Amino acid sequence: MSGNYFALVALTTVVLFKVLVTINAAPSETCQATIGDSKNGSCPQLGQFCAINCFRCVDSCTSDAECPGKHKCCRLQMGCGNACTNSALFSCN
Repeated sequence: MSGNYFALVALTTVVLFKVLVTINAAPSETCQATIGDSKNGSCPQLGQFCAINCFRCVDSCTSDAECPGKHKCCRLQMGCGNACTNSALFSCN
């Protein structure tokens, strides 16, 4: 009897682990839902179980004219909105 019990516990543990891994491996599309009240509607929200590094919605600008000095309104990495920056790390088209 005790052998069956331990086998059942082991099987249950393996199944639960696989379920958790599958949930955490959700596709990145869950991170790309738009937030209606963001400045230009393109800023994503962090989806449940989402690993993409978009912890905050930025959207601080919609054009270079809104940025001071030589800063440009740039699209942040991973689709996390727009921000004024002079950094070469961001895509500024």
